Amino acid sequence: MHASPPVLYADVLIEDLPAHVEREIYTYSVPETLRPEIGLGQQATVPFGSRLRLGYIVRLHQSPPPVKTRPLQTISEQQLLEPAFLKWLHWISAYYLCSLSQVLSTALPRQLTGSVRRLLAPLGSVAEFVAQLERRYLLQPDLVDFGKYLISSAPSWKTWQGCKRKFGGRFQGWVDTLRQEGLIEVFDQIQPKVQPLTRLFVTYLREPTGLTPRQAGVLRTLRQAGGYLSLAELLDQSETNAGLVNKLEEKGAVEISNARMRRVPLASLSSKIQSERPPLTETQEQVLAKLLLLLESPPQPEPLALLHGVTGSGKTEVYMHTMARVVEQGGSCIFLLPEIALTPMMLQRLRGFFGEQVAILHSGLGEGEYLDEWERIRDGDAPIVVGARSAVFAPVQKLRLIVIDEEHESSYKQDNGLRYDARTLAMGRVWLTGGLVLLGSATPRLETWQRAQSGEIPYLEMPQRIHAQPLPPVSVVDMRTVFNGSKASAFSPPLRLAIEAALQRDEQVILLLNRRGYAASVLCRSCGETLHCPLCAVSLTYHRSEERLKCHYCDYHCPMPERCAKCKSVAIHTFGLGTQKLEEMTRKLFPQARTIRMDRDTTANKNAHLELLESFGSGQSNVLIGTQMVAKGLDFPKVTVVGLMVADLALNLPDFRAAERTFQLLTQAAGRGGRGDLPARVFLQTYAPEHMAIRHAIRHDFSAFAQEELSLRKDLLYPPFGSLVRLVFVHPRQEQAQQVAEHFAQALRQENLPDLQILGPTPAPIARIRSLFLVQMMLKIPNLQHVRPALRKLARSHAAEVQRLIVDIDPYTML
Repeated sequence: MHASPPVLYADVLIEDLPAHVEREIYTYSVPETLRPEIGLGQQATVPFGSRLRLGYIVRLHQSPPPVKTRPLQTISEQQLLEPAFLKWLHWISAYYLCSLSQVLSTALPRQLTGSVRRLLAPLGSVAEFVAQLERRYLLQPDLVDFGKYLISSAPSWKTWQGCKRKFGGRFQGWVDTLRQEGLIEVFDQIQPKVQPLTRLFVTYLREPTGLTPRQAGVLRTLRQAGGYLSLAELLDQSETNAGLVNKLEEKGAVEISNARMRRVPLASLSSKIQSERPPLTETQEQVLAKLLLLLESPPQPEPLALLHGVTGSGKTEVYMHTMARVVEQGGSCIFLLPEIALTPMMLQRLRGFFGEQVAILHSGLGEGEYLDEWERIRDGDAPIVVGARSAVFAPVQKLRLIVIDEEHESSYKQDNGLRYDARTLAMGRVWLTGGLVLLGSATPRLETWQRAQSGEIPYLEMPQRIHAQPLPPVSVVDMRTVFNGSKASAFSPPLRLAIEAALQRDEQVILLLNRRGYAASVLCRSCGETLHCPLCAVSLTYHRSEERLKCHYCDYHCPMPERCAKCKSVAIHTFGLGTQKLEEMTRKLFPQARTIRMDRDTTANKNAHLELLESFGSGQSNVLIGTQMVAKGLDFPKVTVVGLMVADLALNLPDFRAAERTFQLLTQAAGRGGRGDLPARVFLQTYAPEHMAIRHAIRHDFSAFAQEELSLRKDLLYPPFGSLVRLVFVHPRQEQAQQVAEHFAQALRQENLPDLQILGPTPAPIARIRSLFLVQMMLKIPNLQHVRPALRKLARSHAAEVQRLIVDIDPYTML
């Protein structure tokens, strides 16, 4: 006798467990029937309590657990997680002190995950099934009707929910009867959320005798098209119907089959590879040579390098040539951008360099597009992936390089859910798989800059623009004095004159204002009442295009009131400047201008970013107004005037990075000018011209800014001289949130961690959002590793006392 094979077990990470369940991974036995198909990373249905749940197989082994196991029920067809990828997800879970299920739900797009559906299907042939029904249940016509419903139309099964809708609860007794008699089976299936797109195609096989003239004409059309056409195209070109084509298939003249169709994002962009590429400059060649050496022998212990190049220095060309070498050697690359708005322009350049080898991933894609691109990447058909923050999770094979352009941008840090930093995740992924993370910026993060200057990571520099074009001069306009008592305007006289002159010369203008909406606040002049969001501790923003007040934190909105709710006065006025109001003022001041606006409100629809940028790039519009998204990566050679409308808008925020963000935004925005042969000017309008961030931005002097800012941070032990953790306690009652936070702080002090500083707890700067109160606490510590075990333990013990406990590792904002 042959010995039976050892039992195989699967550890399954179960999704969406109730909050009181502490574990998330459970062990199940693998039925013999599933052994040939099972693998890591597949979805599975498993019994949990009295119901079935979905999960992911995270480990396969032969070690029997100490308790009795139950068997897996079903598994998905495709493997969603490779072993190396799964190992990286475990690393993320440990780094950010979060559950593996939270990491998985972030890493795997919703388009890929499935849901469980229960199916009923007859056993045996249809004729035999009907005969058995009518013979055995002649006196139960309702049961017979139910059985015939199961085979009434293709497919030859029906869903449990469909039967319940049609027959009500009584059908369950019929199911039990038919199952006991062996006439039907009931089984579970994992149904993908998004289905592949398929089309019917017709293939020419031969030309048999006895064809009608119309049939011969259809075959002639098919042959002339190369013998293969979609059914829809064939019907259109031959002016026939599907019945005639079916007759041809019956005669063996053609074959009709289903074929998978790929949904191509931004298909209107050319995929043709450029025949000629501009030669690299001497500086670009030198940097490329150094990068190729780093690829061969990545730096240790952290595989990072900084490429510090001024705006317009040609960093993108260096990126593409480096990626080309990786692809030539059989590797893959991920190219991260800070904004979805930048992906169309970059995709156009990458397709011109690499053709169809480029895929795009970001949350703005349609669900079908995302599915098809994800599978193309997983299958190795697209070795280059471009996208925003979440593209760091792309399922690339043989990853060798991750490029993070504009690496200083705060948008690389997720501010809800799993609060990950794509830069940290990229480093962790490449550290596990081998390769290099290339951080590129004209204004790198001070953490990155300090590490490069101290020799911890390689530093590569591109200090000049291509062809030695100068950076545009910056004119500072002190808005405190420029109007000399006359009525103030958003446009200072120097900026207004420069815009008029640029428009007369058929040149282009970019105006940056980092506040969307029409007005920042609405106030009653009679009683001083400011209109606040009823759910959040913030004022409402007026959006004139909709005549509504909106909260930018919870999306609450209401009509603009005609009278004050408090004193009934009609003296309701708007204050502050937003992009909508700036657009209105621009149209009045410069009626000859063709003005467009680019902010979150105008780019909400799919492909809106691309349409706006194409309008500006083609010259259809010549004034582009926008929030910070217009300061990043845009390259328009006819831009000769850049106006920074309120340069000091963020300087007074209670955030230690306020000066750094201001310097970066101003420098990046100024770099949008003078990208071609035309000279450009930048106008920086400010109420704080003496602030050091503005002083250094005027001179494009990053090194001087970094030196001054780092000296301040060193004294206060802010990054890069220490690590930060932000804890936020959320509850409907403020006193409960405060009390739990204080207990947490007390317990943390009792851990006696060396050099730990606890700031707070205090109400958060925005103390209420969506009717929930936020109390926050900041932790400063030289080494994050020293506080992780205590944080993990205390977060678990206190989480149930508040509605939500947010543990934000390496926070990028204090707000």
